[in-house]
Amino acid sequence: MEEFARRLRVEQGAAMPAAPPGHQLLFGFNFGSLDADPAPLVPAIGLEPVAGAAPYEAWWYRGAVAYRRHGGVQLAECEDFVAAVHQVPDEKTTDIRAAARTVYDELLDVVDGFGPISIVRAWNYFSRINEGAGDAERYRQFSVGRAESFDASGLADVQSPPGTAIGGPAGSPFTVVLLASRHPCQLVENPRQMSAFRYPADYGPRSPKFSRGGVLSLPCGGLFLISGTAAIVGHSSRETGGVAEQARETFRNLESLLCNAGLDADLAQLDAVRVYLRNRDDLETVRPLVEARFGRDSHVTYLKGDICRRELDLEIDGVMFA
Repeated sequence: MEEFARRLRVEQGAAMPAAPPGHQLLFGFNFGSLDADPAPLVPAIGLEPVAGAAPYEAWWYRGAVAYRRHGGVQLAECEDFVAAVHQVPDEKTTDIRAAARTVYDELLDVVDGFGPISIVRAWNYFSRINEGAGDAERYRQFSVGRAESFDASGLADVQSPPGTAIGGPAGSPFTVVLLASRHPCQLVENPRQMSAFRYPADYGPRSPKFSRGGVLSLPCGGLFLISGTAAIVGHSSRETGGVAEQARETFRNLESLLCNAGLDADLAQLDAVRVYLRNRDDLETVRPLVEARFGRDSHVTYLKGDICRRELDLEIDGVMFA
């Protein structure tokens, strides 16, 4: 992380971390209580940190950052990045397809206004992600709305940024955070998994629009942005061995992704990791497995959240400075 420390830092904490000397906030997350004082670029997500995990994550930029609001979008712009945050109250997401289309339309329009720039990461959080049967499931309908917005903006499937989609409890807002950059980003797929944007219709009327990861090249180093990763091989869920085997399969997927990006397949290198658990009681099983692969001192936070496939109980995403 030494090379990158001149420009970008990602920190987790029990409280909102203080700005390092010379840095300004680019964006962040408050995964915990919705009752916390709101901050425009640190949206309250409404997930539950598990076992004292750090509920805050802050992305700091060393250099000037300009802030403004455009409609429902909060923006932060610096030399290398644009961060955009859009949040909608849960009661306005009864039709999650329409909400996703509206939010993404506004976000993509605002980001396009910055000129030649590429979206390099997307985080999506909304309530009751698995509610609804078949293609009426909220996650599948969210995927339709997002795909419609991508189509309208001219964003091809192979340009889909790395992404995460996690469900929170009823009442938690629909939150989308986008990170865009003016620097090249090489999107990376996992040879063990079918590209999500090529999934068959078994998983919904529109396939999920995200790549498995992306390596962003900046003058001061590289940044590997890792999508939400679960126990999926090909396009099929591997859930029958329970949460422990799901964790091991997820590790294999992460290692395969790192290798395909030309990086050392050592999970302990990751600098900020989130482990999403559908069932908080699974922490006792999962934590020793995570610590054995990511290291006890690695930056790992555990969050209770629903996975986009209802048969799966665990998902991991992360960041690595390369």
